[in-house]
Amino acid sequence: MTIKDRIEEQPSFQFRLMRVPGCWLWTGSKGGTGYPEMVIKGKRTQVRRFLLEKVYSITIPPRSHVVAGKLCLGGTTCVNPSHAKIPSLNIDLSLDPNSIPQRPR
Repeated sequence: MTIKDRIEEQPSFQFRLMRVPGCWLWTGSKGGTGYPEMVIKGKRTQVRRFLLEKVYSITIPPRSHVVAGKLCLGGTTCVNPSHAKIPSLNIDLSLDPNSIPQRPR
């Protein structure tokens, strides 16, 4: 089972991802800036940040923005974690899939 399949099993994602080659386009609600958002435990959360933290088991600093990477064609609606870019941490997964620092096991 792929990561996308596991994510789509979650009720909050089930009907909000549109399958297109490479990108995961969010069809759910968007915030005032046009970025995909959802409510988790009563708090608005950026979908791309949530998925990136879950898939890569990392914690992104609160003021760090998570945007679509340079090679992503889906723009603001793509929430594929492997297309994410975190400018403040100098991480662009669309250019370098290994740019996430590895956690010690």
